[in-house]
Amino acid sequence: AMEMVKPTFLADEPCSICYAPSLATWQLLRNRENRPVRNVAAVGIQRLPGSKPLPGVMTEIRALQETLGRQKMKVLLEQRAVKQDTLALMSEPGLLLIGTHGRNRPDEPLESDLLLYPQGMSRGRLSAAELYDCDIETDLIILSACYTGLADKSPLPGDDLFGLQRALLQSGARTVVTGQWDIYDATGPMIMTYFFEQLERGKTAPEALADAQRQFLAGLRASTDPEPWLHPYFWAVYTVAGDDRTRFENARVAFCPTP
Repeated sequence: AMEMVKPTFLADEPCSICYAPSLATWQLLRNRENRPVRNVAAVGIQRLPGSKPLPGVMTEIRALQETLGRQKMKVLLEQRAVKQDTLALMSEPGLLLIGTHGRNRPDEPLESDLLLYPQGMSRGRLSAAELYDCDIETDLIILSACYTGLADKSPLPGDDLFGLQRALLQSGARTVVTGQWDIYDATGPMIMTYFFEQLERGKTAPEALADAQRQFLAGLRASTDPEPWLHPYFWAVYTVAGDDRTRFENARVAFCPTP
């Protein structure tokens, strides 16, 4: 019979991990108001011209709708997921899920970006540099996009690492969930679904992600079949950064694509 090693990981321990760009950033975030998350919004693009399809985006948005919120859920889908309207959602408190392509630029970290739908003269790129110029009010931003959690050398010698994650935190987001590498379409939506369910149970964002990962691993270990998805590539892609106290106030929402 074919057998596969079933290793244990740090994620199996009863703990959760939250990152911060620096100790100074950590202190500033902890000094802010610890308000509960109430509102829910999402931006999702499955098919963007010139890019490979992202079939898991709608799965994640539906899972978000089914577990969280208490009033109409604002949703920008496909051609409506443009930069101006996405930035408008970032100016509101609550939870914002963004499912699209992300790009990390090691030599020009401020040009790391999210790909949104082109509109008029706008190419649809939302860069880290642009986010630094924004006033963001969103409590929990989830970037279900590849490479959005990476950071690279600073434009200034001796400073901290720059990238999309730090740009969001410095511009006002309290907590940010990002992807470190390619998000696998067969497992990423599963982790996000478990994550939303844990948030709905009142867990903080770091606790919810850690429990979602443990739930995913437990299901694989209970299987009698070989499970290559036990490799961390498939489940450890997401990380939490910012304020570790951010939690959701339970509710239900109606799914309503924004006209």
